[in-house]
Amino acid sequence: MIKLYKKLALLLVLLACNAYAADASRPGKFSLALDKIPAQQLVMLFYDQCENKGLVFDPAINKLEETLTVKTSSLSCAETKQILGDALSRAGVVIEPKNGYDVVLLARRQVEYEGWQQMIYRPKYRDPLELAQMTSIMIHKGGFAHQRRGAQVQQMESSPADVPETGSNGASIVAKAIDKLVFYGPPSEAKAVEALLNLLDVPSPQIEITAGIYEFQSGHAEGSAVNAALRLFGSKLGLTVSGGTTTGSTLKLSLPNLDAALSLLDSDSRFKYVAQPRVMTKDGQQVVFTSGQDVRVNGAVTLNGSGQSVQSKTTLTAGVSLQATPYIRGEVVDLSVRQQVSDFVASPNDDPSVMRRELTSRLVMQPGYVYVIGGLKTNRRLTGKQSLFGLPIGNSQDSSDTEILLLLTVKQDQRNDS
Repeated sequence: MIKLYKKLALLLVLLACNAYAADASRPGKFSLALDKIPAQQLVMLFYDQCENKGLVFDPAINKLEETLTVKTSSLSCAETKQILGDALSRAGVVIEPKNGYDVVLLARRQVEYEGWQQMIYRPKYRDPLELAQMTSIMIHKGGFAHQRRGAQVQQMESSPADVPETGSNGASIVAKAIDKLVFYGPPSEAKAVEALLNLLDVPSPQIEITAGIYEFQSGHAEGSAVNAALRLFGSKLGLTVSGGTTTGSTLKLSLPNLDAALSLLDSDSRFKYVAQPRVMTKDGQQVVFTSGQDVRVNGAVTLNGSGQSVQSKTTLTAGVSLQATPYIRGEVVDLSVRQQVSDFVASPNDDPSVMRRELTSRLVMQPGYVYVIGGLKTNRRLTGKQSLFGLPIGNSQDSSDTEILLLLTVKQDQRNDS
């Protein structure tokens, strides 16, 4: 403790000697240069040189962590006092005169959130986080309670599996679902946010997506699956090219409904039925349809603790996967489609492998029309050996072209959920 007092006294002496440099050419003037000095020490130095009165420090000043940097040149005590007062006010410190002495204390700051009010809103149709994000344009000072909660919870470096679920730890707090919005801010902001929430919290438009997925098998002379489907619909339903429009591998037809087109494809042996998903989804929400099978095959060989080799197993998945994300734009639907078809094929090591075909497209669709999408083609070649009475007489080769045909139609939900 004695060493600490000696160091502090030495510091004050050095500051007093280096902070004030008398200007010989201008009597009564001096220069001041202090860098990162605590407020209480700055006041002590000034009063030691310029003020002849008692000085009392409020205990809260000793807890003040802010430091000040002050530099003056050739100023009188009165001129320096003005600079001192401005520097102290920026640190939240004021000097108040009493009966023959001065008191240094923290300034009485007005509470920023004085007069603020809370607003609690329970969403009826939309996701609370989505509503909070959309209303952020109206917020300048206030905020939602869940945003403050998320900012205060620090992310842990360990994996979620290592964190026990107690209901009060950081992982639990962040993962809790939000069922209502709590806003706290100035009355004008609370009123504006509540008005905007009432405008935005309306039922999301819904869309029904119906699809038919077929595999088209043909020879080289039959052309694409889209052309074959158009000829089939023309012969059975009386449609011509003028009854629909075609662009590349996409065909738009005005048909009574999708079921009629699917029935015609089922009656043609060239079209093999794969799947027919039908889903209802909201605007902007992705839907995924998957139909297939899993096969366990040999994986990597590893060594156990005893040095023995262990054959691992892995899973291969093949089938049909259809992902669609609709965006309702008034009378039309902007639909993003990703389709994937995969099959098991033989490999040299007798384990099956997977052959995948994938196509991503984006359509602007009108309800009441059937859209036929092709273009996902593949060629399969099978080679075999021919023999007669056990004697080889030649090789045989078979080739087939297949193409995935996707039929899509959309229908907006006209029910009013409000």
